[in-house]
Amino acid sequence: MAAHIRVLVADDRPRSREGLQALLSTCAEIEVVGEATDGREAVRLVAQRHPDVVLMDVRMPTMDGLEATRIIKSRCQQVNVVILTMYTSYRANALAAGAAAFLIKGCPSEELLNTIKTWGTALHSTDFHIVEDVESGKVRGRQRRQ
Repeated sequence: MAAHIRVLVADDRPRSREGLQALLSTCAEIEVVGEATDGREAVRLVAQRHPDVVLMDVRMPTMDGLEATRIIKSRCQQVNVVILTMYTSYRANALAAGAAAFLIKGCPSEELLNTIKTWGTALHSTDFHIVEDVESGKVRGRQRRQ
């Protein structure tokens, strides 16, 4: 039986949330446990809904995704945050804030789903480390060698 991955979507744009919800609903292993319209709401919902993965936009009102990521990681280290944004310039700050992965909106659906599956099935975020492919700009997780 496939792993059951609980996902919280945080994006201020309704169409983005709807599109992500539609994509994620195509994968039986993934359950969307909530949607947040800003970083403050994302922090609150993480504490209430206990997701495995948070898909987090960066630019949102009230509290941006980077600050929300810092707070989430300081309170719930087991939750993996995947930054999903249109702006490549946030990559270093996102990873410094504790994001497990960084993807650009519009990336192939398969890449997004695989990233969620990778980070959603990790027993602990410390079981993986971040690898950045400098040429492609992709960031992905790889299992640590024992």
